[in-house]
Amino acid sequence: MINRSVVIKTTSVLAVATMMQWFNFFIAAVAAATVWPSVFFPQRTLGLTLSIVAYAVTFVTRPVGALFLGMIGDSFGRKASNVLALILMALGSLGIAATPSYAKINILAPTLVIVFRLLQGLGIGGQWGSAVALVSELTANSKRRTFWTSLVQAGLPLGMALAIFGTILLIEISGRTFLTFGWRIMFIIGVLFIVLSSIIIRNVSESPFLTKKQDFHLLQSISNLKKYKKDLLKLVFAEVYEVGTSSIVIIPFSVTFLSLSSLSVTDSLASVGIADLLAATTIIIVGFLSGKVNKKRLFLLLSTGLSAIMVSYPYPLLLKSHALIFVIIAQSSLFSFLEMGYSVLGAFFAEHFPTEFRSTGVNLSYQLSAAIVGSINIIAITIILPLVNGLTNALIYITSIAALLCTISFCTLLTSLKETSGLPI
Repeated sequence: MINRSVVIKTTSVLAVATMMQWFNFFIAAVAAATVWPSVFFPQRTLGLTLSIVAYAVTFVTRPVGALFLGMIGDSFGRKASNVLALILMALGSLGIAATPSYAKINILAPTLVIVFRLLQGLGIGGQWGSAVALVSELTANSKRRTFWTSLVQAGLPLGMALAIFGTILLIEISGRTFLTFGWRIMFIIGVLFIVLSSIIIRNVSESPFLTKKQDFHLLQSISNLKKYKKDLLKLVFAEVYEVGTSSIVIIPFSVTFLSLSSLSVTDSLASVGIADLLAATTIIIVGFLSGKVNKKRLFLLLSTGLSAIMVSYPYPLLLKSHALIFVIIAQSSLFSFLEMGYSVLGAFFAEHFPTEFRSTGVNLSYQLSAAIVGSINIIAITIILPLVNGLTNALIYITSIAALLCTISFCTLLTSLKETSGLPI
């Protein structure tokens, strides 16, 4: 029997901490799409490309954070890993908030932003897997394990929505000062949220299975890494679709595309914010349904397949319509399809690794996906944009890459990964 009150408390705290982590991550995405091209780069047209690259460099350090903080989580506790990940994210946000503009310190400005984004990459790389591992272990004997882990998963779209609507509010309040100082307030708020989350998280329960394995040593993770490398690689390619599409195509790319071609910045952001809220709802509903039928792989197949269809044709067509309602439909449909699979992803990944390697395995699977697709997108954007004469002409090429990633994930799930029935202890 599970202790329901402990599960509710721990899951709620970790869901909020995850939301705050993603909030800090995505306020950078919003800033990259709106103000960074003017603030941190000398020429706005080139700045658009460089700004998206500065946002995406976190994909380089995310697997490093996944490995390091994953081993911390497996060796010294899931809570310790979560707190350290939150601190790294807070330091990155604080650094970005304090970085002067290009007009004041020239090339040092974008350099510092990239350094602080790399630091944030370490933090985002290690928090999610430890949170998922802890919730899945607390609910190991529950038929509703996928539902409980889906609440942690909902932290991503909710964190993004909070970043977007917070930015819209600040734009309305600060007016012209948003470009010079107002946007920095979001990062300061993010730091405060993180500090609060790291304090609260100390009071949650530790994994009941991890505490039974106190003879575990850090170096054992290396041997586990070799032992489970095949599962790791399969899960990496099963996940490239979601992280590659949501973290680049939906934001910041679509926001920048829309604000340049048809909609105001606030309307462009709002379309993604509405999609976030619907995606979070989808995550919780699918988590509940999957707990009843135990078909996580089925939901992942549906998610990858529907996302491939959506992003390959209807999505770019609707974005080019210049009508806000069609843009909202495009963003909401694509994001909901993506997050249908993301809902069960945490539980699905956790079931492939034993307790002593779960935090590291879950983290690495997800973050290696991020590193692969992040590198692909950075290279693609820097090559495609100059060739097609600007960002507004690049939409079909960027969405084609996303459709290919969705197809890769679909084929991986169809041919390589089978449904799992329980949590290996």
